[in-house]
Amino acid sequence: MLFAKVKIVAVGLSISWVAMSVPARAGDSGFILEQKSAVCGDLKIYTSSNAFKLVQKSTGCGLIMKAPAWKVDFFNTTSKVLFETDAKKWTGESSNFLAGLISASRFSGMVEQDTKPSVTPITGLHCSEIHLVRPGKLPPNIRQNMNELRGATYYGTSELSLPGEVAFVLQRFYRIPTVKGFPVRLDIFHLTGYKKNELDTISCVKSELATSTFDVPTGYRRVAREGDVVVANKEGLLQDMSDGLGTEFGTHK
Repeated sequence: MLFAKVKIVAVGLSISWVAMSVPARAGDSGFILEQKSAVCGDLKIYTSSNAFKLVQKSTGCGLIMKAPAWKVDFFNTTSKVLFETDAKKWTGESSNFLAGLISASRFSGMVEQDTKPSVTPITGLHCSEIHLVRPGKLPPNIRQNMNELRGATYYGTSELSLPGEVAFVLQRFYRIPTVKGFPVRLDIFHLTGYKKNELDTISCVKSELATSTFDVPTGYRRVAREGDVVVANKEGLLQDMSDGLGTEFGTHK
């Protein structure tokens, strides 16, 4: 019996030593952002210098990118499906009609008029202010469309230490111009002179992020198209959009 007890103690000590010798999954210093998009509703974003993750609250969709490859893992926590692609091939495709309701083609033909530092930081982030305009005289058929855009002001930041691939993917997801800088805010201007805020950053908090924050889900069924990931939860995303667009969101002066 004594020998058995000694053996058990020895095994216990051995297990304890092995546990102590395995390195803990230390996290990175990064940021947690809350953003509101006219296209995608409310989103929560986690960033570090080595990884990026977004969570779309209304659909259960998530997207993760990590160094060094920065490929896209797009998944749905409700339907347990996952789509993987290269960042350059990402289109922001969706099976949900809402994503097509506000198309990125609105910005085609616009050019950068000027870029300057933004006067006031947005939630603590220093941004570049990029002015986009539609040059020349507008064709009559465009002038008749009251929803056509005359211009836009894009606020992008380089303070989050993320590569251009991440900004591109997020811009495609939001259906906004693919210009330089991680998207922080976008104001659009209609032909009528009406100004609307289409994307805003509600908060940005510096935080220590556990490595597990950026774990790609395992055991999910892999699908061949981006659109197959999105749950057809039109009601949730519609409510998300209407809640925001009907209040202070969309009224920046």
